[in-house]
Amino acid sequence: MKLNINGLLWFLVLGLYTFLIGDLMRTGDISLYLHPKMLIYVYFAFVTLVLLTLYQSTRIFKPSSSAKFKSGILIFMLPLLLAFTVRPEGVSIQMAENKGVYVVGESSKKIDLSQTIGTSPYKDENAPYYVANFQNVLLDMYFNPKAYEGKTVQVMGFIYEAPEYVAGEFMISRLLISCCTADAQVAGFKCNWDALETLDKEKWYLIEGKVRLVTTYNPLLSMDETTAVIDVVSALEVEEPENPYIYP
Repeated sequence: MKLNINGLLWFLVLGLYTFLIGDLMRTGDISLYLHPKMLIYVYFAFVTLVLLTLYQSTRIFKPSSSAKFKSGILIFMLPLLLAFTVRPEGVSIQMAENKGVYVVGESSKKIDLSQTIGTSPYKDENAPYYVANFQNVLLDMYFNPKAYEGKTVQVMGFIYEAPEYVAGEFMISRLLISCCTADAQVAGFKCNWDALETLDKEKWYLIEGKVRLVTTYNPLLSMDETTAVIDVVSALEVEEPENPYIYP
């Protein structure tokens, strides 16, 4: 039997894509690329690739109408090369700086604080409120800032300094993903700390501080707006979580 070179190469491409997606699902690294709601499509794609790979295996020795090498196969090999040589990573400050800042624009609903704040994993049971559900508390603090006035809170995230911030101002942030990492946006709590320069932007921190309300004029709304700011008293360097993203 004569070997079909194009058939063999296409079989290898399909097999490697199948292995790649299967390995991402096995290790959980798929969560670094996609919103969990998109995983059902990944499972479907994986099953489809398995079937296509099995079918293509029957064509490796099937005579071809053309003996020419099909250069179009190389287009599918380049993503594979990148996928196997570039290690999947979570949030980085370079990634965050290239993303837009998340603007709260959804309708507010009452948040059950017992579901969104709890005991900090880094301190004892008498610790201040620890923000366990990042996005829900972020939304609630935006729409109901007075409910948080004077409370001492702990929030975990990375440091992001928006271009319009003055010295000492920053956001304790995470990346919010609606579909995949391509549409990620920075979302976080505005903070103020005189010792900001002591923090490493490449690290994650558990910050602790007291919530203070600030009233400023919002030109977009043509009215005064009251927002919450965390006056930081301490920052503890922590490990980046296994899944660093938040999802709407």
